[in-house]
Amino acid sequence: MGCEFREEVTMSQFTTLRIGGRAELVVLPESSEMLLGVLDELRSREVPFVVLGGGSNVLVLDGGLQEVVIKLDALNRVDIVETDQKEVLLYVQAGKRLQALLSFLLREGLSGLEGLTGIPGTVGGALVGNAGAYDYEMMDVVEAVKIVRGGKVELVSKDKIDSGYRKGGLDDAEVVLGALLKLNRDSTERVGKRMKEFLNQKRLTQPIGEPSAGCVFKNPSGQSAGKLIDLAGCKGMTRGDIEVSRVHANFFINRGRGTASDFIGLMEDVRERVFKSFQVELVPEIKIMGSGIE
Repeated sequence: MGCEFREEVTMSQFTTLRIGGRAELVVLPESSEMLLGVLDELRSREVPFVVLGGGSNVLVLDGGLQEVVIKLDALNRVDIVETDQKEVLLYVQAGKRLQALLSFLLREGLSGLEGLTGIPGTVGGALVGNAGAYDYEMMDVVEAVKIVRGGKVELVSKDKIDSGYRKGGLDDAEVVLGALLKLNRDSTERVGKRMKEFLNQKRLTQPIGEPSAGCVFKNPSGQSAGKLIDLAGCKGMTRGDIEVSRVHANFFINRGRGTASDFIGLMEDVRERVFKSFQVELVPEIKIMGSGIE
């Protein structure tokens, strides 16, 4: 096992929004051991890097990325660690696609993450951002997270992690390698029914299938960002080829040739209008990455 190296990569191919300038180098390690070797090499040379999961909830700026981009696509194993009649403990690597994990849970009749049905991205990204929907959150089922911190691999128990709304509490981790997840046994029929219900709700209320970065802004305490944006009259607003979704106002859609500059400009337009209408300052949920806007 080794690494795949790609030079001068356009990052739009790695983001669900289909936006992003070039990265000088993308590295795809094929094993955890190779990843640790890459990290050691980058650290010794003092080369900055970023880890990119499924590219959802991310805006890469038009000027691209100067850092080395590490993608963990090959680190996607799911292993059963412990099992009894009521619960199952899994170890899931960070590169596992979240929806592939949910398919595994459905086959095994394991409950605890059904509300995350339809959310794109990887397990690592879901851990870092504490992905959630319909009163389910990723960190609800976490027992411990394996990370690289200070060049060393650590297994951090949940009681040592300060997680919260859209915050996994893993900010000091250089890389998230995976997590121990505890799921409850259930029937495949009941798990499948809940997943189907949540997916149907998403299809009715979110622009699934269109190029977006997911929710743009965090929900203010006790309020819905999407509702505030809608009530402020922002649905359908555009900047270039970026449009505030007419299905869910907290999603911005790339209608074809949208740029990061367009996206950020539309964010500022929406924030200004919401603040003028309700005196609420919207805070971005998406992660903005890059060296600048060309």
